[in-house]
Amino acid sequence: MRARPEEPPCKRNHDEYFREERQTRMRKTQIACLLTSVVILSAAPSAPAGTNVAVFNFQMKSATPEWKWLEKGLADRVITDLHQEPSVTVVQRDVMQQLAEEMDWVPEMMQDHGRLAEIRKKLKPDYLVSGVYELVGGKLTMTAVVVDFDTNKEVARRKVTGKPDEAMKLIRRFSASLLNWLTKRPVEKILKELPVWTRSIPAARALYEGVHLYDQGRYGEAWLKFRQAAGKDEAYVEAQYWVGRMYYFMDRYLHARRAYERFVYMDSAHPRTGDAIKEYLHTYEKLDTPPETLLELYADFIRRHPDVLVYNEMDTKRPVSNQVWLKLRTAKVLGQIGRYEEAIQLAVAVHQTLCHAGLWGTWPWRVAMQNIIAHNMETGKVVFPKSLVDRSWRGLKGPHLIFKPGQNEAVARMDRIYKGQGVYQKDRRIKWFGGQCTFDIVAPEGYAFKKLHLYPLLTGDGTVTISLQREVSSDSGFASKVPIAKAKKEGVLFERLLRSSVLSVHFSYRPMDIWIDPKIRLEGIRAVAEMEKVGVCGMIDVACTNASHFKVDIDGRRGRKYQGRISMVPPGEHTLRFYGASLWGNDYGEWITKVSVKPGKVTRVVGRLPWKKDSPWASWDVSALVGRDYHGHFLCLQKTLSTPCVQADDEAIRVVWSWDGDLWSSISTDGRKFSRPRKLPIPVSSGWIEEYPRLIRDESGRFLLAFKSDRNALRHRCVYVCWSRDFVHWSEPVMVVDRDVKHYDILQDRHGRFVWVDAQAAKKTATARYRRDYSFTVTIQVSRDAYRWKKVATLPLEEWPRFVGVIPREDGRYELIAADDSFEGSKRFNFDRELRIWRYMSTDLKRWSKPESVGHVRYSDARDVSAFRSNGRTVVVMSDWGFRLLKETEEGHWQISKRTYGPAAYGGTMYYHPKWGYMVIWMDQPWSHRLNPGSGPYLIRGRSIKQFFSRKKKPTTSVAGKAEAGSFSEKGEGK
Repeated sequence: MRARPEEPPCKRNHDEYFREERQTRMRKTQIACLLTSVVILSAAPSAPAGTNVAVFNFQMKSATPEWKWLEKGLADRVITDLHQEPSVTVVQRDVMQQLAEEMDWVPEMMQDHGRLAEIRKKLKPDYLVSGVYELVGGKLTMTAVVVDFDTNKEVARRKVTGKPDEAMKLIRRFSASLLNWLTKRPVEKILKELPVWTRSIPAARALYEGVHLYDQGRYGEAWLKFRQAAGKDEAYVEAQYWVGRMYYFMDRYLHARRAYERFVYMDSAHPRTGDAIKEYLHTYEKLDTPPETLLELYADFIRRHPDVLVYNEMDTKRPVSNQVWLKLRTAKVLGQIGRYEEAIQLAVAVHQTLCHAGLWGTWPWRVAMQNIIAHNMETGKVVFPKSLVDRSWRGLKGPHLIFKPGQNEAVARMDRIYKGQGVYQKDRRIKWFGGQCTFDIVAPEGYAFKKLHLYPLLTGDGTVTISLQREVSSDSGFASKVPIAKAKKEGVLFERLLRSSVLSVHFSYRPMDIWIDPKIRLEGIRAVAEMEKVGVCGMIDVACTNASHFKVDIDGRRGRKYQGRISMVPPGEHTLRFYGASLWGNDYGEWITKVSVKPGKVTRVVGRLPWKKDSPWASWDVSALVGRDYHGHFLCLQKTLSTPCVQADDEAIRVVWSWDGDLWSSISTDGRKFSRPRKLPIPVSSGWIEEYPRLIRDESGRFLLAFKSDRNALRHRCVYVCWSRDFVHWSEPVMVVDRDVKHYDILQDRHGRFVWVDAQAAKKTATARYRRDYSFTVTIQVSRDAYRWKKVATLPLEEWPRFVGVIPREDGRYELIAADDSFEGSKRFNFDRELRIWRYMSTDLKRWSKPESVGHVRYSDARDVSAFRSNGRTVVVMSDWGFRLLKETEEGHWQISKRTYGPAAYGGTMYYHPKWGYMVIWMDQPWSHRLNPGSGPYLIRGRSIKQFFSRKKKPTTSVAGKAEAGSFSEKGEGK
């Protein structure tokens, strides 16, 4: 059913009428306007299109509780009606509601300049609309006030009065009066165009009572109200939408789909159409729908709703048009089923659309390049559209070096001279200066690069670092800090290149003297290439069970970096050499094997690197690549960076991790072989993002899973818990705390209570920017059922929280380990800042000791922190590009290990179980610009950590004679 017009044209079909009206409106709106808005809905007076309006909740002034629903209902109705005018936009209702709850909004705040400044900073509107209503003497009166944010003064006031039983008509006229002021169009003409969403007051009341429950996260109760609204008016399209959305948020996707169909297939002009489309399509995507069905759905919705705005994972703070979002989604599916050329063309088209609208092109560029490289690797063909020139993460538009057949030299010049970027002090002296740029180099069809001689066209005195890459940083070559004069004259030669027709060269340069104007200018690049013809070839798919950062050479030539495929391999027998590829150090030896390649076939090789003899990891003899052979199609564009979790008991080792926005699991009963990755089903994995899992097993044998997700209505990353008896079927996840949690931990103590700890950084002001603008706390809660929680203690932290964990001790006490680091201004990206480890002790979870300093290391040594008890001692593990361990000694002191460059290349966590020993688990976390999606998880096991402490440390002791936990320097020596 469609929204009904007040006076439908005679002898015309309603659907046809609204379709024509909608098309007329959309023709007036430019795509750039649709793409660049930071908020979804808005309104503007007779001012330029794009003026933003925030409509906040109204306030009831009369003692009439049966009309309380109108406080939110009136604001929502005005927002929806203003959306019908294409020349205006309105702040999204859910975004408004979130801020209104944070501020405890009342219309009197429209006179508070501080509150107005807070609203303007967060929502960036030009006008604010709110007001009051009352029912007195049998008359319903609604009053709206409009405030201009430029002057913080009232610029308009509108009022309507009428009988209460005509409330829906009054609201409609109320909206028309505001549109009259905004557009200067006659009220009666506006009324003829505004849809009638419902004439039923009971239906509207039920709907907005449901909306109030929805704002509180009470989706089951809200669903009943929305069903009531739909029952009182079967043509009430909003009620159908809300019924579907409640099914959706309860993860009942098939029910949600049926409810949504009445909303998304009628070409509605409703502002929630974008949300409905996204949620409707998710009900297919998350249920392993065949790719052909998905492609048909995408094409249908591109045709039906091309310009509807959709908030999506490309940029969670900014909407794009539905056709932009779905075309890129279509490209992702096409690439995963091998239709590369179609995927490239679609991704490039989206890339151009965003660039022409002045937006960054990160995600379309990445999807296009992934398919260009995959197509070249599988077929040897080269498809590289010349329009693919914008690279948001690379910082600069650079030309391409595209070699023509028979050509061995090419020059590419910048369309403008690039001067680089600097950071200046108050006296305008340069504190830091540098520049970088990337050029794509493309060989002719059927050829691969064998050698490249690169000559940067740079002016100025300094050094230049050059890396050659295909999928990941410097996977085809690296030359560090070559003098600019030498690079220009002699060039930089790259040999033994991996076989590819598409490479990228990345320049990063620094001046010799950064305290004066560097005067370094980048003008372009010249390349001299030696190529080889590529005939019939096969591919080798390589992986390693105990290393994520590794390299593979094939017949003495570069094969690839990290897990993936070696392309363009001639048929026959070849020698593969595996070796470590860590940036900072290497505890690995090398592994050599032979492999036979057949034309047109993919040969799989899974290796295991040996440890160096003097490596502390040498005794860790069990390793497994747990995450491999994922099934399904992967459409999420956000990269989930959470570390996997492990639950171990005498029966098995269970691993849970986040991949492509969903939670996956694997089980091993022998500690060596793990089952194929299995996606945790609905209601755990949903259409939104699930990450940062924690898994425990309670005293009754049930599994309790906690994880972070943005599945709530306002897209906050909140923590949820759910149960399972068999590790297959899971209960409905329930929110633990309705706030953003940075780090958390959960356990069950010997009394059967669940203990929850979390660390958060709370803003003191709306404009918080530096550390001093935040407060840092650790919260401890307890529960008997993991659903109803009671706060028992709050502990302060001095600096930005990086880890929190709670450990039960053998003597009945609780031990809380927390880590923090400085976060003041420019120190945010200073890798020399320190990460400090603290310990708190308690006997009852309510009263805690003062924090004891366990130790500190450079922040760059400890992106991930984990803590556990082993053989009656506490162990704290810090990892980044290596591992460092802190261990409590028998005397109560703390001993710190030397830094080891072990298995995890970018953070990992350690666990301990008496049967399985010590376990380290990690993911290969992809950088934002990496085309390789990463791999894992990986798990290795060992029986001892004594070898990590071969170098003795001298602990420090406090005045009281106890371990001060001492403050160890980078070299591990106590102060």
